[in-house]
Formats: sequence, structure tokens, C-alpha cells
Amino acid sequence: MGKQELGKKGEELAEAYLRNRGCRILARNWSFRSVKSGKLLGEVDLIAQRGGDTIFVEVKAGRRSEAAFRPEIHVSRAKLQKIRQTAQRWLAIQGRSDTPWQVDVIAIDFFKESDPPRLRHIPRVVIE
Repeated sequence: MGKQELGKKGEELAEAYLRNRGCRILARNWSFRSVKSGKLLGEVDLIAQRGGDTIFVEVKAGRRSEAAFRPEIHVSRAKLQKIRQTAQRWLAIQGRSDTPWQVDVIAIDFFKESDPPRLRHIPRVVIE
């Protein structure tokens, strides 16, 4: 399984996990670009809603070849800041600027194909 395929599979598992916990998926791979340059300014893997809260989800998937590897360590402070800006943009466009929101990280470890992946949900990495 290549890196893109791994990421897509991770996002599908994360979406199913959220749905099973009562979330409604509002958007997948939502992004926005600069009007002038077309440059990508922000992207978020999943946008979900549970109750009155909007949840912006960063999904990190990786192959678990060594015990110390954890996909979520690749979510940097700069990445979280970009997700925060993207979340604020999405909320403004949707007319939901006053809605409570948070950023969650879902990390998925893929082992051998015969073993089920392991999912970790890290809620409220950023809360607004």
C-alpha cells in the first residue's frame, strides 16, 4: 500500500469511527486557496458535527514497522495553526463563526495486512 493509498484508507477508517460515535460528516478534504495566486492556504481532512460542536479532524496514518513510531507526532504546531486558520475560514464561509469548535487528531497504525489497524482519537487538540 503506497503513501496516498494509506492516507485514503486512514481517512475512510476515521470517518467510519466518527459516524459510529454519532458524528455527522459535513466535509472531506476541505481546502481553500488564494484568489490571486491560487496557492493552497489550508486543508482539513474531515469536518464533522456532534451536537452543536463542529470538529475539524486531522488524520495521520502510518505503517507500524517499529514500536516507537506514532503517526500523530507528525502533526506539528505549524500544522495545527494552519488547521485553526482553515477552521476559522470554513466557519466564516458557513455563517457559523459563533459555533463552538475543536480540532481533533485521529492516528491510525497499520500493521501487517492480516492484522487490524489500531486507531487513536486525540480530542480537543485545539478548542475554540
